[in-house]
Amino acid sequence: MIDIRQSPLWATYLEKLGWRVKKIDGNFIYIKKIPLIGSFIKIQRVKNLNFKKLDLIRKKYRAFSIKIEPDFSTPKNFVESLQKLGFKKDNFPLSPPKTICVDLGKTENQLWNSLKKDCRYCIKKALDQKIKTKKSKNIKVFAKFWSKEREKGFGPSQKEDLKKIFNAFGKNAQIFIAEKDEEILGGALIFVWGESCYYTHAFSTKTGREFFTQYLIVWEVIKEAKNLGCKIFDLEGIYDKRFHSATKSWQGFSHFKKSFGGKEIEYPGTFSKIFLPLGKSLSS
Repeated sequence: MIDIRQSPLWATYLEKLGWRVKKIDGNFIYIKKIPLIGSFIKIQRVKNLNFKKLDLIRKKYRAFSIKIEPDFSTPKNFVESLQKLGFKKDNFPLSPPKTICVDLGKTENQLWNSLKKDCRYCIKKALDQKIKTKKSKNIKVFAKFWSKEREKGFGPSQKEDLKKIFNAFGKNAQIFIAEKDEEILGGALIFVWGESCYYTHAFSTKTGREFFTQYLIVWEVIKEAKNLGCKIFDLEGIYDKRFHSATKSWQGFSHFKKSFGGKEIEYPGTFSKIFLPLGKSLSS
């Protein structure tokens, strides 16, 4: 399966953020111009790559750095090739280096029984509180609550980015909102690509957290993803001890995500190479 970051919808989103998009044998290459320096290239969730063609793109756009994040199913020899070319593992992933995936090939009853005991308890408690979930297309309302409930430092630019990715994915994007007596308590934004559904952005208010709202939302999303024909529900990132500094703030919600009975998927890591002076070739 092709990862969402290698989808044309993701490419459209990054173009809206100012990235230049190129393709090498079906792989999306993202290029960001850096004034006075040159450009930065990132290639996410790639399974193979023509390095000669990549080098031509690097020279054309005067890239001073390339960061590559192989897919979890990438052949071992691809990573070995990166290392032979001078790419080194770094500690700054651009994509979640580890995630949880739920197999939607199970029946709904099997999925329910796969949930951890405390997860089932939380869902039942939320239902006891008469919390209702609904689908929405109002990205402005979602972005408002999402930015409000996030940690300080998330401002207008993050809200605008959220609107851009929602618009880029169009009908492949869905918003779930949880309410009680018409009061919004939580929400989730999901994206569907291929046979996978991705849980990328979510929020809960203080009251919503008290009522275990997000547990109910994720359960409803799992059922909806299955109804849409998805085979995988990707919870998009959990704490990874290999990248402690980058993911240490994820430890709290990692416990939450693990309660849905999915399988942990670990990616090979992040590989970078600096090209200074700019005239250096990929193999030097």
